[in-house]
Order: sequence, then structure tokens, then C-alpha cells
Amino acid sequence: MNKLDSVISQTEDWATQIVKQDISLFARVKVDRESIRYTVIEQTKSEDVLIEFFSECEFLTNNTGTEATLIMLPNAVQSFDEFLDLVGLANNILSEHTLEGGYRLAHFHPDHRSAGEPLQAHQKNTNRSPYPCLYIIKEASMEYALEPPKETGLKQAWWEKPVKYANLMLAIGTIFLALGTGEFSRLMMVPMYLAIYFSIK
Repeated sequence: MNKLDSVISQTEDWATQIVKQDISLFARVKVDRESIRYTVIEQTKSEDVLIEFFSECEFLTNNTGTEATLIMLPNAVQSFDEFLDLVGLANNILSEHTLEGGYRLAHFHPDHRSAGEPLQAHQKNTNRSPYPCLYIIKEASMEYALEPPKETGLKQAWWEKPVKYANLMLAIGTIFLALGTGEFSRLMMVPMYLAIYFSIK
């Protein structure tokens, strides 16, 4: 197995374990429907990474069968603070090219930190991926994944309430962390957390 195959394999294994916990409903749809594209960007400079990031957005636009792309960055932005700067620039690209309404951007990093979480608690943070990752999601696909289930007469799934309130706490914690540190790029995750919170009745 070469290096690129190893990067993808490790990330796929991580993603599979995350969705088994039902942490992200829309991510579970992506994996279950096998409509996620795994792409490795080997560039080391942020500007080169962003060029390929935009190319992935164009790929998603032109390929209706693919609903999301998970970009792995094994050689770039190893620092979490540098990574957040890259995430901000990527969101700017979506906005400047009028793609923001059609896509959502989530992100994962080996050193991802949430409010009040010690740095060494790696096993408890599901946003900590093997490599820095940018996750581009088609808005329509995300809305489909967040649609409430149709009435079937069945009882609510056991995991729904914990997931609901976990996302509310993540939203609140992210807001306080951004205000406390001045790193306002963190706030881009808040709408996603709240969308999941409100989607679960």
C-alpha cells in the first residue's frame, strides 16, 4: 500500500467509526449511500491547497451522483490555528464564487479543540481525524439528511436525544470559545450544530 492509499484507508476507517456513533446524521447518509468522494491533496502551501479545493467544488457541481468530498491534507496546515485560517479562506472562496448557497464546509483536524477540552483527550473528540480534512457537502444533500423521519408509529431511536443535546452544547461551547479566544472562524461550525439540534424532535 502506497502513502496515498494509506492516508485514504486510515481516514475511511475513522469516518466509519464516527458515523457508527450517529454523531453526524448527514455524514451517516453519505457513507451509507456510498456517495462520498475521498481526495488527497499533497500540496504543502495553503494557496495551492485552495486551488485544488475550488477544483473539487467544480467537480461536485458537475457530478450529481457525488454528494460530498472529504479532502485530506497530509502535508499541509499541521497546526490547528493555521488550519482554521485555511478553513476561513476556503469559506471565502465559497462566498466569492457564489457557491456558499450550494455547499456547506465542515472540517476535522488531529488537534481539534472544543471548549473546555484538554488537548490530551484525543479519544473523546470525534472531530479529531487522522489528517487535517475539509469536508465539502452539497446543501441539498445535507437538507435531505436532516429531514425528520416520517411518522411510522415507532418509538424514537435511543440515540436521538443524546445527539440532539450534544450538538446544542457543541454550538454553545464553540460560541464561548470563539468569544474567549477571538478566533471567530470557529463560528462557522455553529449553524451545522444547530441544524442537527433543531432537526431532532
